[in-house]
Amino acid sequence: MIRVREEYLLLFTLAFQMAVYHLMLSLHEVTGGDSGIFGVPNLEARELFRGVFDGRHKLVRYFGMGDYNLPADVQQLLTDNDVALYDLQSDPDEMDNLADPAHPRYDEALLSAMNQKLNALIEEEIGEDNAMFTPPETVTQK
Repeated sequence: MIRVREEYLLLFTLAFQMAVYHLMLSLHEVTGGDSGIFGVPNLEARELFRGVFDGRHKLVRYFGMGDYNLPADVQQLLTDNDVALYDLQSDPDEMDNLADPAHPRYDEALLSAMNQKLNALIEEEIGEDNAMFTPPETVTQK
């Protein structure tokens, strides 16, 4: 079973993320937006994340340090977060971001269902998710 943890470490450095972002943006601009790349990431919103995998689809909800939120619907999800949704059965390399409304296979019902699964998993595994990403100032020793 995949467990949600209260803290995650990002595996890629910011420099690497910026390089990928600029490459994707360049491809998007050079091809006039017809590069087949959907959902160019917003790296300012990708400091931290919550994610869920249901055996086929993977949803990752990225947010900035001061912008944690628990979106109740798709509109809030897309407004307040940088979102990635992949069908790992047909896209194991995670190249087609199905969370982008411009993607031809965008499915709002699927995005909503995955967001609800993530919120339920957070509730089950963490409880009240206060987005505590730094250690408390005082630590009680047992």
